[in-house]
Amino acid sequence: MSAKLLTRQRNADRITALATGDAKRLFNGNIAKGFLYWGADLLLQEVSDLPTEDDLLQNIVDGKDLGLDCYFVDEDEQTVWLFQSKYSSAPVNIPHKEISDFLRVPGRLVDPIIMSAKNTNAKVVDFAQTFRERVIAGLQIKLVFFTTNLNHEVVNTEVQNWNRLPLHLNVGGSEFEVEHSALIADLNDLILRFESIISDKPVETEIGIRPDYWHESPSGGFKCLIATIDLEELVQLFNTYKYAIFRENPRGPLGGVHVNKDICNTLNDDTLREHFHLLNNGISATCESFTPPSLVNGKYKTWVRDFQIVNGCQTTYTVWDYWRRGGGLTGACVNIKLVEGKNLRDLISKASNAQTQMKDWDFVSGDKIQKRLQAEFAKLNPPIFYQLRRGEYKYIADKEKGGYELITVKDIAQTAWALMGFPGEAKDRLREVAQSRSQSGGTYHKVFFKDATASFYTLPWRIYEKVKVEHEKYVEQTQLSGDFREYGRIHLVWLVGRGLIKVLGKNDVIDIKPQEVLRLVDCIDLWFGMLHNIGVETIKEVYRIEERAANKIGGKPVSLRQLFRSDSYYPYFLETHDEKLLDRKNELEAVRKQVM
Repeated sequence: MSAKLLTRQRNADRITALATGDAKRLFNGNIAKGFLYWGADLLLQEVSDLPTEDDLLQNIVDGKDLGLDCYFVDEDEQTVWLFQSKYSSAPVNIPHKEISDFLRVPGRLVDPIIMSAKNTNAKVVDFAQTFRERVIAGLQIKLVFFTTNLNHEVVNTEVQNWNRLPLHLNVGGSEFEVEHSALIADLNDLILRFESIISDKPVETEIGIRPDYWHESPSGGFKCLIATIDLEELVQLFNTYKYAIFRENPRGPLGGVHVNKDICNTLNDDTLREHFHLLNNGISATCESFTPPSLVNGKYKTWVRDFQIVNGCQTTYTVWDYWRRGGGLTGACVNIKLVEGKNLRDLISKASNAQTQMKDWDFVSGDKIQKRLQAEFAKLNPPIFYQLRRGEYKYIADKEKGGYELITVKDIAQTAWALMGFPGEAKDRLREVAQSRSQSGGTYHKVFFKDATASFYTLPWRIYEKVKVEHEKYVEQTQLSGDFREYGRIHLVWLVGRGLIKVLGKNDVIDIKPQEVLRLVDCIDLWFGMLHNIGVETIKEVYRIEERAANKIGGKPVSLRQLFRSDSYYPYFLETHDEKLLDRKNELEAVRKQVM
């Protein structure tokens, strides 16, 4: 085997090892599904509001999927993501027909004949309604084909042609022109993303500066260089180092690197392109050190050690994406502020990003209570890595070796809020937790209350994990997916927790003491099964009630999304759950004696 083929196979084996972890944890070892989850999760690190694990799992499509494997609606950036993944343990070139077929997915989702076919996947049909609504609302669509196989000129040309041509979709008899783009993330692209994140090697580089367009600025004892550089210089920096130059981005190394259409419009205009540096906010970067610019072969250059862009990641990525698609950058430049000193990174990150689109969850990472919880999670047995910044741990090399278990702040917030009695809000209004951080009586401080410990938050998470396992068993036994059990996983966390509170004779979940939590987690198999069954029976009964009510008036039953994302159905769940608990009173008493 040649050195090139050997490197290719090693990269494929590396991704296989990464995907295997998710396959074992979430899909009973199904490596194709593990790769789908791993890849979609990696690529979605750039969206404004990251999906939780449950959100992403719910958006994975099984069965007859019409070429759609996963989807995600980013309301902030007004983008609908459509994914297809292809896993191969031995990489080959991407078959042309796979790309051609994938590019037809948007048309299928609005085709009433396809959507009304009896063998069409129920989850696809459910999403198709959402897709049509978003098309009418003017959202753009982004197709991503990711694979362990290799891109090549034929498929790349077809994708670029599809990107350039207008896309018209007929929805309900009206035609809509839809903004669209497609991307192929092949083996090499996935490895580049992965490598640039996990490497801790300082980025040492030389940066060319426009003559007479730079000066050093006083900065309270820190060196600061204000300069103007050609966009071609910026493109080469990203093309060489990729996401390694975004490590100190407060959103994490992959956060906020999607294509900005306003920037593209400026670059496409011959007149505006020359004024790019006046129309753009510029780049803020930090470094360990830089040399005063000096004239080298007719050009001014500065040597920079550990170069990190902390604001301007989106600008950098968009300009690079425009360039790699054949766009010209001649005459265009951008302003850059380069500060020497690592101690200022967090301050500069927050100050410069506060003027742009820093998202609510991006600021949670600096909260004292979160840093305390992160330290406590690390001390648990076994230890848990509590991720506060996107990309902070998820793709580091230790995960390939088995590493610590990973839990994100959003996953904990969602499952804890659900356990506290707000599963609908936890599904549909999770951002409210982060948004209320500065409010003393806000949701943030109710979910992350003053005396809460990491051990407390293991309870909702372990319940959620057990709910997932039971769901996978159900799907394996029945070959059914996309029903109320899948949509209602977060509600089951609530109902199981509510049953546990009743068994323990507590008034509220926060009344459970840390040592009690640890004991309950250790003996979870003694009490989970019965409480989970009662929860499933409760949800099934509520859904049947809604179906019967709809049939009486000749209408359609409430959609599963609506049922589990609205608090208006809480009274039905509570009443039915109480009835189910009462029916099993004697059995629950036996459980109480075992766990007390």
